[in-house]
Amino acid sequence: MPVEAKPLFRPRVVRPRLRAFAPERDLAEGRERLRAWSELLASPAADRQTEQELLPDFLTDVFYRVLGYPGPSGGGGTYTLSRERHVEVDGKLVNEACGLTAEEVDLMWRTAPPRMPIAPPCEEG
Repeated sequence: MPVEAKPLFRPRVVRPRLRAFAPERDLAEGRERLRAWSELLASPAADRQTEQELLPDFLTDVFYRVLGYPGPSGGGGTYTLSRERHVEVDGKLVNEACGLTAEEVDLMWRTAPPRMPIAPPCEEG
């Protein structure tokens, strides 16, 4: 059965932003922020930081400032982007809620791609 294609951006959200768009100013500011992130992520400094350390500033710069997504404090009561939440089910984090065993979690950490954004949990011993 075919799946209905939905637009990536909602027109009622995009239209007001396009009307206020000033290419010379807005593109220059956005390019500078993206260039700074590109340099940081290509540098050894990024390897010394975790995803949790980088994510808040990355989301703020790219999605709020460059792309113009409104957040909860943007006014108007509606917003299109919210921060990641740690999902708990019956007081358990997602790996426990999915029924993953300690061995399966350990296997995921051992076989993860070489440039993991966060360090594996400390082993108790």
